[in-house]
Amino acid sequence: MAGAASARRYAQAVFEIAQESSDERSWLDDLGRIADIFDDREIQSFLENPKISFDQKKQSLEPHFSGMNGLAQNFAYLLVQKRRVGIASDIAQEYQRFLDSLEDIAPVEVTTAVPLGKAEQEEITEKIQNIIGKKLRLTVREDPSILGGLIARVGDQVIDGSARSRLISLRESLHGRAR
Repeated sequence: MAGAASARRYAQAVFEIAQESSDERSWLDDLGRIADIFDDREIQSFLENPKISFDQKKQSLEPHFSGMNGLAQNFAYLLVQKRRVGIASDIAQEYQRFLDSLEDIAPVEVTTAVPLGKAEQEEITEKIQNIIGKKLRLTVREDPSILGGLIARVGDQVIDGSARSRLISLRESLHGRAR
């Protein structure tokens, strides 16, 4: 839990810096890149090794950061110094939430039993946008246990159109009539 709170604080600080320069999207890209680099197990192990000096760590990271905003590079080095490389992905996710809020975008997670094509994803996005009245950032996940249909999560709201939930509901209604 402490890691999540730290990630949120770091993301908020970075977001405020990005807003000062109206460079929110570029920072999102850089944070994603930092997270990808720091998520690599070998790199993470190297960076967390207390026997390796900060200068050696910085030198080994420089090629990975080429073309990245200088402030973003400094932020990455700060995470290395503070031994917080393990929360880089969480920081990027929290930053995405701040940006979504700024742009009035609702993150939606859709779970389906089978993979969806691009056209199907666009159709689902359009239908959910009409329901909630906001732009969406759609994430699709597969879970064969729902049998068919889909489950959409928008914040705390769940729209369950799965075949599994319909079958459970049908079973419950049949049991209720049998009494």
